Amino acid sequence: VKQAKSLHIFAPIPLLEKITLVDTPGLNANENDTLTTLDELKNIHGAIWLSLIDNAGKKSEEDAIKANLELLGENSICVLNQKDKLNTEELDNVLNYAKSVFLKYFNELIAISCKEAKDEQSYEKSNFQSLLDFLTQLDTTALKEKFVKRKILNLCEILEDENQLFVGIFDRLLNQFQSYEKHLLLAYENFLKEIEILNHQILEQLKSISERISSEIFASVKEKDAYFYKESKGFLKKDLYTRYDYKAPYISSDDAFLAMFYNSDVMSKEFKKIKNELYKSFEEIKMKLKDFINILEREILLFKAEFSNIQKDHIFQSDKNF
Repeated sequence: VKQAKSLHIFAPIPLLEKITLVDTPGLNANENDTLTTLDELKNIHGAIWLSLIDNAGKKSEEDAIKANLELLGENSICVLNQKDKLNTEELDNVLNYAKSVFLKYFNELIAISCKEAKDEQSYEKSNFQSLLDFLTQLDTTALKEKFVKRKILNLCEILEDENQLFVGIFDRLLNQFQSYEKHLLLAYENFLKEIEILNHQILEQLKSISERISSEIFASVKEKDAYFYKESKGFLKKDLYTRYDYKAPYISSDDAFLAMFYNSDVMSKEFKKIKNELYKSFEEIKMKLKDFINILEREILLFKAEFSNIQKDHIFQSDKNF
């Protein structure tokens, strides 16, 4: 019996041909009963809100009604049982108070006595017929239409909530990319400045080396004997040429090369220094670029970890999204 979820009872009663009565465990008894009742309330077309007459109008009961207000109204009735326990004056007082509390939630409120309804002689006094009249007069077509409309609206709310959830997630992701883009653009400007400074440093170092090379080359300029012939002028000097001797400058490439690289390691050190500085500078730039990629990757992984375990909380939500 404990494992049974529901019990169906059939009876040859004309009223049950148009409606099905579902008796729930009720609210505020225990957590399981409350959850079962609330779950069943989602599938009803109307409600008979049954309360003991001596408990009518309690705040806890009103709070429970407010929580399920969309299910109540014109298709629901509030029924106070055990009116046989009260005299006429007490009954009027309770009904007046209960109506002041409950009629804003229900279309109708009546007091009955199931005990009196069992006896044919006291049946009319039990007022049970008022409950049957209410159930008989229900417009089942309108009830079904309202039920379908409520279910569709509920489905729309579920899908809208799901949509808003993922819109919010993707908006956050977009904000992260936009923030990273700003950070990257700022870093790009800084990189350009660093490269500009680096270019200037390289140029200055190359100028220094060029000056040293030019100085060594100039020091390697030497003189050598040279001559040339020029045709002599005059009547008697026809077809005669005069030799002219002079000192011609030339660059001793061997001396310059020896002075710059063999006899001194200054130039080699300068080139190695420039090479090392360039390598170090470019490695720093590469590391910074790599750090930017790592930062983005880490942020995305953290973002993914935050939402990777979200699960659907309703059967109608999308399996693909979750």
